Amino acid sequence: YLAVNPHGKLPALITPEGHILTETLAILLALDDRHPAAGLLPPRASSEREKVLRWLAFAATELYPVVEILDYPERFAASLETASGTRDKALEIWRSRLKRMEGEIGEGPFLLGEAFSLTDIYWSVVPRWGFQPGWTAENTPKLNRLFHAVCARPRIAAAWGDRWVGKE
Repeated sequence: YLAVNPHGKLPALITPEGHILTETLAILLALDDRHPAAGLLPPRASSEREKVLRWLAFAATELYPVVEILDYPERFAASLETASGTRDKALEIWRSRLKRMEGEIGEGPFLLGEAFSLTDIYWSVVPRWGFQPGWTAENTPKLNRLFHAVCARPRIAAAWGDRWVGKE
């Protein structure tokens, strides 16, 4: 995999031209650029687009980096003895940021109410990265509702299979 992404991180996308694109946010924006008819994001220069871009960036910059600390706390701790404390602090940060995301979701099933965007897909996956079995469903019910609304979309259900469902 290092031949595809020298950073050794997921995801990576090889474009039809053979370029390697890394970083989730860049990949999602490139997919929207390449497939404008799919309506993956709201129209350019709209307040709806600004909102979803803000929260895509939040997930990419404020949540995703915490995953590495949760997975490998010893890389960020002063010593192996303090690694569990580092992970505990990262989990506290993770949960507070998920609650911040929770506060942005209204009564509709998606971030933009009834309007679906690729931000909803990202927001559905991020909380499932396995750091708090049961915690997400109990403490962030709107994110959990968003997750199930995304899973109910036929094309997503077909692509995801049983990978995410049941992992709340």
